[in-house]
Amino acid sequence: MLPPADGAALRRESVLVFAWCMGLTAALFVLVYLLT
Repeated sequence: MLPPADGAALRRESVLVFAWCMGLTAALFVLVYLLT
């Protein structure tokens, strides 16, 4: 079992990575939209 602090840090990092991936995907869609 992970301590609560580590679990919270892991969750925060997971959310950060998820948000970064979503932003990257959105930027890619915008780029494709502008180029076509």
